[in-house]
Amino acid sequence: MNNNKIRIVVGAIAVSAACIVGIANREGFRSLAYKDSVGVWTVGYGETKGVKKGDKITPERALIRLNDSVDQYAKEVKSCFGDVKLYQHEFDAYVDLAYNVGAGAVCKSSIPKKLREERYEDACKAILSFDKIRKNGVLVSCHDPKNNCLGIVKDRKRVYNMCMGNNN
Repeated sequence: MNNNKIRIVVGAIAVSAACIVGIANREGFRSLAYKDSVGVWTVGYGETKGVKKGDKITPERALIRLNDSVDQYAKEVKSCFGDVKLYQHEFDAYVDLAYNVGAGAVCKSSIPKKLREERYEDACKAILSFDKIRKNGVLVSCHDPKNNCLGIVKDRKRVYNMCMGNNN
């Protein structure tokens, strides 16, 4: 059997380099802090923690910060998932999602329960439900073009495909 097709206990999995590169590619690099689509100060490869107007970062420092952040999200995801068994691509997908929406949102979702019940496909499908943003204090659908967040729908499909093992 191919080692890539063996689910292993989540506690023994580390985030892959492909996951980190994927996040960096999705986020893109910005050396000067800017407000993202929901108004949060952001710098580097999508970093928001502690970022304020005027902050600057080098590409090298941004990669170090991205790696540290992804590591933290991975720990939080592992903690709430417990001893479930996952393929590498599934784990990477959940960490990728957590980086974008927060580990708390992933942990409070139906994903951990579905994984504990070994409903892997359903857990992957739950990624698609993260298709809303808060705009002016109201939760709005990103399927509606007027909400200017169709990229989120596209990205959730990408992460879902990653979770399912499809490299599309």
